[in-house]
Amino acid sequence: MAYLLAIHIPIAGMSLIPVLFKLPLVLLPVHVAFLYLIIDPACSIVLTPN
Repeated sequence: MAYLLAIHIPIAGMSLIPVLFKLPLVLLPVHVAFLYLIIDPACSIVLTPN
């Protein structure tokens, strides 16, 4: 659950909020892919139980 909240919710929010309020896009699809490539392994290491 912590993994879902730490990764998917902020990225989805940064992607959807500008669309809902008709603002310019903050993240393009390539930015989202890059974020997942960097954040997913880092969170997997940090959130792994000891």
